[in-house]
Amino acid sequence: MQPKVISITQPTELGTVYTPREINRIADFAHRHGLLLHMNGARLCNAAAYLDVRLRNLTGDVGVDILSFGGTKNGLMFGEAVVFFNKELSRNFVFIRKQGMQLASKMRFISAQFEAFLSNDLWLRNARHANSMARLLYEDVKGISGVEVPYRVESNAVFAVIPKWSISKFTGRLFLLCDERKDLVRWMCSFSTS
Repeated sequence: MQPKVISITQPTELGTVYTPREINRIADFAHRHGLLLHMNGARLCNAAAYLDVRLRNLTGDVGVDILSFGGTKNGLMFGEAVVFFNKELSRNFVFIRKQGMQLASKMRFISAQFEAFLSNDLWLRNARHANSMARLLYEDVKGISGVEVPYRVESNAVFAVIPKWSISKFTGRLFLLCDERKDLVRWMCSFSTS
């Protein structure tokens, strides 16, 4: 296989975010080498809320070619939009989407969610709330003896190294065990976290 795409996740898998400048540098590198830049934007709204920028400032404006824009992790029942910033890249997508993705028969119901989500900054309110809940969680756990938060809290995720006894007691109910060797767990806050 010949490389064709660089794919990044925004926020990263550690809950930290790429700045517009960092994304632009990655895009410039990709384009200089004949590659495309894809962004997994399942939690893109959380990154934009943290950086206090519009969605376009983290995507099309800085060189992202294709965006997988998710809504489920920020309040939608289901749905993901594929956004092509270069329309030429979407030329055959109407056929490819039937080969490699699930194609919902009533797309208008999914689309209606996105219309409401992107109107009146609902996406931003939901993301800001989730991010603020993560910051609140961080503030509450950072002083607990035996708990270490190794990564900056820049989105709706808090990663923590916690005592081994607590992992077996709560795994599957309260968090995801990310690295068993380090006792590293991930706590996620959502638009509906109280």
